[in-house]
Amino acid sequence: MDANVRWPLRERVATWAPYLLLLLPPLFWSGNVVIGRAVRGTIAPVPLTFWRWVVAAAILLPIAANELFRQRNVVRQHWPFLLLLGFLGVFLYQILSYQALTATTALNALLITATAPLSIALVGWLFFREGITYSLAAGIACSLFGVVIVVTQGNVQSLAALQINEGDLLMLSAVLVWAFYSNLLKRRPRDLSQLGLLATTIVTGMVFAAPAFLWDTLQGDRVMWTPAVLLAILYIGLFASVLAYVCWNHGVVQLGANRAGLFINLMPIFGTLLAVLFLGEQPQFYHGVGAALVFGGIVLATGWRPWHGKRNGKPAVYRR
Repeated sequence: MDANVRWPLRERVATWAPYLLLLLPPLFWSGNVVIGRAVRGTIAPVPLTFWRWVVAAAILLPIAANELFRQRNVVRQHWPFLLLLGFLGVFLYQILSYQALTATTALNALLITATAPLSIALVGWLFFREGITYSLAAGIACSLFGVVIVVTQGNVQSLAALQINEGDLLMLSAVLVWAFYSNLLKRRPRDLSQLGLLATTIVTGMVFAAPAFLWDTLQGDRVMWTPAVLLAILYIGLFASVLAYVCWNHGVVQLGANRAGLFINLMPIFGTLLAVLFLGEQPQFYHGVGAALVFGGIVLATGWRPWHGKRNGKPAVYRR
């Protein structure tokens, strides 16, 4: 068959890869939210954040050691920027989100998390001179409405009963921190590999997490080491940290922060699936409607045509 007629397999895989990889972070992070809520009475946010990244570092650093050594000059040259990435994405975001989970309802947390794509787009427009496209704006609206359908169980009027509390404000702060982190990822040093970037940000994040953990311990905050806590930390360290961040960082670099951010709206969908699998809850019709709107919003915002194996660009609505 003529190569010009048939889309080459290698190019097709390369085109699909960022989208497929971006399906994994919201899945792993949904599990992280479930676990964070489950262990909140046995381990505080600061120790959970610290031990999460200890596990992640123990897994990743032996793999990345040689690469980091080869790229040490790049790391040395860009250490202020990498320190900022570690502070935002590894330390501050995690502390705020875990603390929020101790003080807000699941409905509120899901709704606030669903504002991440909008926050990423607005932060990019306001601070990084990123353009907002017609398709992106429409996709955000469609995807966000799908999330609202899921978390309100099809009863959108229940939004009027929401109340703002400290946990809501903390979760909103976490989302804004993540928006800055995601926009900064696009400006990473080009000579630093994805593996080197993740390993470096974990180490720089630990620079902030370790003193916070020490202070927390000196204040008398102790961890109740149970099998459930150990398993939770192992899951969070491997799946919600190493694997999720590898996939997320790669997707942001390939598609941009705005388009990648739409995939965060899959968290309520995956959260529902996890509830069905592990809590015995039954799926409802509104779950299917919400999922269709979320996926439709992602396809619309990214301009991706999976049946053609490529993206379709759209003109910017406005650029600062």
